[in-house]
Amino acid sequence: MHQVDPQKTFYEILRENAEQGANRPAIFYEGATLSYAKLLQLTQRMSQAIVDAGVQKGDTITLLAPNTPEAVAAFYAASQLGLNISLLHPLSKLDRILEDHTEKNSKLLIAASILLSGLPKILENGLKLLVIETKNSLPSLKRLLYPLAMKEDRFPFHDHPEVIRFSKTKKRYLSYEKYPTASGRIFLSSGGTSGKEKSIALSDFAFLSLIKTGPSIVEITFDEIQRFVMLAALPMFHGFGLAMGVLTLLSWGGSLELVPNFRTKKALKAFHHHRQVIMI
Repeated sequence: MHQVDPQKTFYEILRENAEQGANRPAIFYEGATLSYAKLLQLTQRMSQAIVDAGVQKGDTITLLAPNTPEAVAAFYAASQLGLNISLLHPLSKLDRILEDHTEKNSKLLIAASILLSGLPKILENGLKLLVIETKNSLPSLKRLLYPLAMKEDRFPFHDHPEVIRFSKTKKRYLSYEKYPTASGRIFLSSGGTSGKEKSIALSDFAFLSLIKTGPSIVEITFDEIQRFVMLAALPMFHGFGLAMGVLTLLSWGGSLELVPNFRTKKALKAFHHHRQVIMI
């Protein structure tokens, strides 16, 4: 097992894990399993979609999505391309999305299809949009039933000429940027003490330094990591949810059970299925 080096980018760490254990499970999601190789490929497809949208190294992109494999891939794609990433609360109102776009000069909004009720206003304000179709990482039966249950057809993005659909991107972007992790910027959403949503900026290095000691925080040894599954229920826009819930075990070669919306029954099912589960 490799050691987490805070000088390496998140993408480099993911690529190393995929090289060392391509078939090892990285993400469990609603009954589907993504290996490290599949997560790397998903990340590279996401990077290609972002590049196709005209985003360049050093730009900022915004992510508006619950905990899904595509959301995780978008985070790693930002690292692959040397981008800053702003993670918004999935239920952020339109005004907050547009405010974030203006504040950070965001070049692209990556949004889950189920969150697009403000689609016309988003496009009117000049923000490019890459849509993650929420059903695509589900197992086949759930994928068939999902649009009926969630009524996604009420969001008219399918044939909109200004909307990029991630599902249409088949190529993979294979090169990557090597940059000082102290210069990488991750913007997290916080309500602070005022109740008004605001952003907190942290470097990649700050996250990686925490991740390096992450296993000891949850009281497991480095040799035990690959036997455990992290129940990733805290949202990615939450600092601890991102660092400990998602990135720590993925950085050390462990596995996640990604939870887009917490339900007690689902949590109990995960505990029963995986046996050795960490929940924060």
